[in-house]
Amino acid sequence: MNKHGVGSLTRLKNACKYSLEGFITCYKTEEAFRQELWLCIVLAPVPFFLTISPVSRALMFLCLFLVLIVELLNSGIEALADEVTTERRDLIKKAKDVSSTAVSFSLITTTVVWGTLIFSA
Repeated sequence: MNKHGVGSLTRLKNACKYSLEGFITCYKTEEAFRQELWLCIVLAPVPFFLTISPVSRALMFLCLFLVLIVELLNSGIEALADEVTTERRDLIKKAKDVSSTAVSFSLITTTVVWGTLIFSA
């Protein structure tokens, strides 16, 4: 047990619960996340139809998860920023724009990696 009296299994259970709640909330409230998730679901079988190495296949899956991870972080930053204020503020705009750029870069990275692996297979 840790100093707060919460055992490792309880902490793990709580972490899983909070993660699931975050996933469900993001799915329900963020259209971009829903679109990217469904695109990932549709694309996930593709690597199994390619003659590529297991490492290349793993890289393709990693890229799909990268897009979802960055979108989740972007959604969290936007939610926090909106909680702070809905007024137009330069630093909040910067935070939102930068996190949006991270999503764009993850999509570009995924496109480049997938394109390279598909067309070299």
